[in-house]
Amino acid sequence: MRKYYTRFGMNKRNLYELLKQRDGLICHICGESLEKEYEELQIWYEYTFDEKEIPENVSNKKRSKININVDHVIPWSISKNNDKENLRLSHKDCNTIKGNSINY
Repeated sequence: MRKYYTRFGMNKRNLYELLKQRDGLICHICGESLEKEYEELQIWYEYTFDEKEIPENVSNKKRSKININVDHVIPWSISKNNDKENLRLSHKDCNTIKGNSINY
């Protein structure tokens, strides 16, 4: 398996799992479920990083098309803080709309 380390100091796949365990699969911005997006992300990780052949019934989505990401509650540009306490799961679309805002 390829290693994929990030500025968060850990493997990003593990970071998503840690945030899921801590906060659940709820977008902290809109309050909607992230279950479908998390499942797509797990499939993407399994077939991309474990270098398995992608079965025909699994969509070969690019990572950029999966609508989940890690959001800084207090934006990085303000806090320069990558501590896990400042990180939450969100829809990529919600995070884009939130942008550099603290009040959303």
